Amino acid sequence: MRRSRENRPRRGTGGLRPDSGILHRATRLRATGVTPVPRTGVATVDYVLVLGVVLPLAAFIMWIGPRIIRLAYEMVCVLVSWPLM
Repeated sequence: MRRSRENRPRRGTGGLRPDSGILHRATRLRATGVTPVPRTGVATVDYVLVLGVVLPLAAFIMWIGPRIIRLAYEMVCVLVSWPLM
């Protein structure tokens, strides 16, 4: 199956037709009569992610961190002192 001349990619374009990129998306949408959907509410999702996931996770790490450090210190002390017992 052979491509027609207009559908062949031009040389030096990386295999893409010049009108197939993101730069021409708005022009294609206007030509077809389709209006793009506004992306409202995306910043709200970011705030929910930060407030609902990241901050509680940081608080948990601050709460459990000293215990983890203390247990790691005890383990190192046991491993170092074990041959001397």
